[in-house]
This record gives sequence, C-alpha cells and structure tokens, in this order.
Amino acid sequence: MHVLKLNTFGLSLIILGVLCKLAYIIIKMINKEYKPGYEMGLLFIGLLLFLGLRHFLPQPFSWIIATGGILLKVSFVILFIRKVRANRND
Repeated sequence: MHVLKLNTFGLSLIILGVLCKLAYIIIKMINKEYKPGYEMGLLFIGLLLFLGLRHFLPQPFSWIIATGGILLKVSFVILFIRKVRANRND
C-alpha cells in the first residue's frame, strides 16, 4: 500500500486552496464585482508568514508565526466578502 507523505499532501492542498482563491478573486475583478484594496496586503503577508517564514524559524516560534499568518488570511476573507457584498447591494 502506498502511503503519501503528509507534508507533501498538506502542502499540495494549501497550494490548491491558494490557486482557488486567486481564480475567484480574478473572476470577481473581471466582472467588476471587486476592486482590490489594502486587504490584498493582508493576504500577501499572511501567505508569506504561513508558507515562508514558518520553515526558517525554530519550532516553537514557527507555529506562532503560522497562526499569525492564518489570522491575516482569515481577516482577508472577511474583508473580501464584505466588499463583494457591498458592491452587490450598490
């Protein structure tokens, strides 16, 4: 029986999620339902913290950094949904 490495599989799922978010954002921008703002910075910094810096820091600190990255990504999603809904109501 073939066993997948959790790290590779997990990273693949994360990348798939990022690509889905990116595709959705691009579609909303093309349809003029979303105009990017400062929340894109939250997404970029969150992804940088979660995917990048987490691997370069010692173990106890890496999870703190990763958690901060996840919180920034969640903040982006909340702001993105608010903006799209506000544009839909206008």
